[in-house]
Amino acid sequence: MNEVKVFNPKDVTVIYDGMVITGYADGSMVKAEKNEDNMIPHVGVLGEVSVAINANNTGKVTISLANTSPFIKILADKARANIIAPLSVVNMNKYGVNVGGTQAWVTKVPDVNIGKEVESQDIEFFVADYSVD
Repeated sequence: MNEVKVFNPKDVTVIYDGMVITGYADGSMVKAEKNEDNMIPHVGVLGEVSVAINANNTGKVTISLANTSPFIKILADKARANIIAPLSVVNMNKYGVNVGGTQAWVTKVPDVNIGKEVESQDIEFFVADYSVD
């Protein structure tokens, strides 16, 4: 019999500068990605393949907060102050992947979305030493 795999979003925590971020919007909570590929291929005119190891280990993490989250203003203040701090996405689910780094910052003051209903606001972090565990 196949094992039923369970995912619980309550078992995912985002921590920036020692703060546990709360107030996520409906839908995707976190998106994390490395900025460039690990290796850069080169194919010569005769089809010979070489590869260069890419030393760029930067990445970005985007979180989607509801516009009612108190962390929109807190993270906007961090962006204005150019704060560089640790960022961790801790996924405690059985098959969870953790991402983050010790040097991250909010790339810009978050956009403002105001409408009839609670809106989603994305906040992007640049991670200078991006890692996936």
